[in-house]
Amino acid sequence: KVNHKTLRQHTQLLELLEMAQLMDACVQNEHYDEALEIQQHALRLASQHHDIPIVRMVAEEIKESTTAMQRQLHTLLSGSVTLPTCLRLIGFLRRLGLYSDFELRIVYLQCRSAFLNEKLSLIPSTNAYAYISKVIDVTRAQLSEVITQYRAIFDQDDDSSSNSQLASSGSTSSSAATKSDELSSILQCWFFHQIDTFLHTLEEKLPSIQDGTSLANLLSQCMYFGLSMGRLGADFRTLLSPIFEASILQLVRTQLATALEIF
Repeated sequence: KVNHKTLRQHTQLLELLEMAQLMDACVQNEHYDEALEIQQHALRLASQHHDIPIVRMVAEEIKESTTAMQRQLHTLLSGSVTLPTCLRLIGFLRRLGLYSDFELRIVYLQCRSAFLNEKLSLIPSTNAYAYISKVIDVTRAQLSEVITQYRAIFDQDDDSSSNSQLASSGSTSSSAATKSDELSSILQCWFFHQIDTFLHTLEEKLPSIQDGTSLANLLSQCMYFGLSMGRLGADFRTLLSPIFEASILQLVRTQLATALEIF
């Protein structure tokens, strides 16, 4: 009797047993809509028939496939993506149901940070002037892209902590807080971190520049960078002055010492 019943339900049982394999195939081929449908179906079965061992086993396999899909979406989001692709990937992550809206914002910014860091790591550092110039261009382009994408993907009802609290921290970031009122708090923190990293790079590499014309060119590039960020509500040009003043002063002292020695 059991065998006959099993035979009658053969098609449904086969579909159940192949769910995990089918979801794996969908994930590998980036058919995420179909993979999400399978995941939701498996979750419904697990909630309705949690007392059946085979259903629980299939649900566990689906969880593993869900984790693989999550990692794959993170990898794609950490690459070169356009706004439509970004919206699509964030939509899939949201439908997975693994993140709150707050966590999803952080995941997005972490993935874009990974992409920015990878691009910066590929810049040759043998020539200080060429290196700084390229870092400026790459950072400016990527920050503009991230801020634009973030505003398009997420609404601005962020977990807003006041800029006055950020300003009271006393760090380099606090000086830029008054110029970033239009940025949401999560995006603010991420942007301040990226700008701090950029300023540290300037402080580290500028002393290697021994030519006043090169310093002037880099200052012009940085000022344009700050101006373009100002259009997005994050002008940081006032933070550049001390760094370039120190480099110019060091250059003048070095050249004066050389001139005195020669004289």
